[in-house]
Amino acid sequence: MNDENAAFEPLRESIKESIRSHKTGLDAWMYNGGTIVVLVLTALVSILAGKDVLPSEYFWITSVLSAIAGVLVALERSLGFGQRWRFHAELKSGYKTVLDMISFYFVISHEDADQKKKIRAEIWQSLNALRNRESAIPNSGGSVTG
Repeated sequence: MNDENAAFEPLRESIKESIRSHKTGLDAWMYNGGTIVVLVLTALVSILAGKDVLPSEYFWITSVLSAIAGVLVALERSLGFGQRWRFHAELKSGYKTVLDMISFYFVISHEDADQKKKIRAEIWQSLNALRNRESAIPNSGGSVTG
């Protein structure tokens, strides 16, 4: 590994750590799973609310199912699982793109100094843009939206 390549190693490791920090699993499950549960509950309420489907002593079941569906929708709206999932996926993808740019940088011939300079500037601009977005996690209270 040459000196220039070695100089980029701490940056690569920092970017890899940033990729690892953007976990998408829980938000994806909460968003997609919540959507499925709300759809199923809504369908059940529609079916059970039909005349003579439930005995009269169980009339409250449709209200409870409807209330649960409403709470789940409110949780999604207030916590923004879908927005958070997309945010983490976008940043993870952005950091992977920067890693690709760094790899591409080392493929460019040393004789093509202008191209190397251009790619190096693009790496820093892209990384700066990603780092500036880090505090803007949707519905986390860390950002102000208008």
